[in-house]
Amino acid sequence: MRLAGEAGARRPLGHLVARPELELAEDVFDVRPVFEEYARRIGLDVERWKKDQTSEAVEQRIFLDGIRAHSLGVKGTPTVFLNGTEVPFEQLTPEGLHPAIDKALGSAGR
Repeated sequence: MRLAGEAGARRPLGHLVARPELELAEDVFDVRPVFEEYARRIGLDVERWKKDQTSEAVEQRIFLDGIRAHSLGVKGTPTVFLNGTEVPFEQLTPEGLHPAIDKALGSAGR
C-alpha cells in the first residue's frame, strides 16, 4: 500500500485485492504481472511504482512504519485504531467497523 501512495494512487487498493476475479491462483509463480495490473487499474504511474519497489527512500519509510507499528503493539495486518484503541481483528468487517466508527465519533464529540 505504501508503494501505491508513492506512485500516486487515485483510488484505494483494498477494493481490488478482495475481488474474486483478481485473486491469485495458487499455481501463479510470478505475481508481479498481477500486481502490475492492480496498479494500472487504480491509476498508478506504473513505471514509478516499479522503480519505487527498489527505492531506498521507500524501503526506509516502510522500515520506519514497521518500527512505529511495533511501538504501538501491532502484531499483523490489517490493524485498525480508532481514537487510539485497536479494533479487534474479528470486527474488521463493514458490519463490525460501522458501529465502532459510530461509537468513536460519538465519544469524540463529547
